Amino acid sequence: ANVNVAGGTLSLLAPVADEDLSDVILDGNDQVSTGDIGQWDVVNARGNTLGWELTLDATNFEMVGNPAETISNAGFDVTAVNYAQQTGTGANVTPGTGNLGAGVTVLTSATGAGNGRGVSRITPDVDLDVPAETLIGDYSSTVTGTLVGLP
Repeated sequence: ANVNVAGGTLSLLAPVADEDLSDVILDGNDQVSTGDIGQWDVVNARGNTLGWELTLDATNFEMVGNPAETISNAGFDVTAVNYAQQTGTGANVTPGTGNLGAGVTVLTSATGAGNGRGVSRITPDVDLDVPAETLIGDYSSTVTGTLVGLP
């Protein structure tokens, strides 16, 4: 018996709904809002040992109904990456933390390691610095994921 195995694609499944961070009550001091930004799945069905890298970045938080009022993305950080290999091999898949305003590589699978195949899932924990002078209201930011294959 013979079988031909063909490779598929490298793709990203982003969260389908917005995630809410913790509420902040102003008290005259800077505050921190915490939470997570949902589940992100890297699907690597290429069937080879090439690596990949997932980077996330975010816009400034804009007040709903008054986009001139913002909370800077310079204080929006990934503080931990909860990682779980859903299918396939996940050894040598490396999570990372950092600032979403500048863009942060949150998951990497090195080329040649032969891992990071199947579905790799992360749920990044985040902190947002909310300055004391922030106006009351609801604020929103857009988080974008970029998945690239490594040579």
